[in-house]
Amino acid sequence: MVKCILGSSSSFGKMFKSRFNDYNLYDLRKCVSSLAIHEGNTEKINMLQYNQGHCLNTILKKYNMYNKVDV
Repeated sequence: MVKCILGSSSSFGKMFKSRFNDYNLYDLRKCVSSLAIHEGNTEKINMLQYNQGHCLNTILKKYNMYNKVDV
């Protein structure tokens, strides 16, 4: 449906970025994943694994804003 209204996913990404102060869809994906991880919401994490097509390990490494950094 988005494609019909905006023309393409690229158009949607540009519209999203213009409306949300230069945040992009990757930032949104990272935020949703990080929130689910932070809350410990296993049902939502499982849904994200399915929807994003990534295993839990990838989501934890790439999309988790709360990664611990070894010092």
